[in-house]
Amino acid sequence: MMCERQNTIVFSFDIRSPRVNAFQIHEWLHDKVVIRENDIRVIQIDGPLRKVYVKFVNAEHMMRIM
Repeated sequence: MMCERQNTIVFSFDIRSPRVNAFQIHEWLHDKVVIRENDIRVIQIDGPLRKVYVKFVNAEHMMRIM
C-alpha cells in the first residue's frame, strides 16, 4: 500500500548538527518557522534520518509556510 503525503512539509537537518529533542523541535516550529498549533494535523520526528514531517490541516496553511 502506498502512502500519500498531502499537505506535508519535510524539514531535513544536517547530520552534523547537534541532536535536539521533541520539545526543542516544537519550540523551533512555533518560534522560528511560525507555525500555529491549529494549522497542524500531525508532527512526525524521524531522529535517525534527521527529518521532521509536518502535516497541515489544509493546503492553504502549508503554502503560507512555504
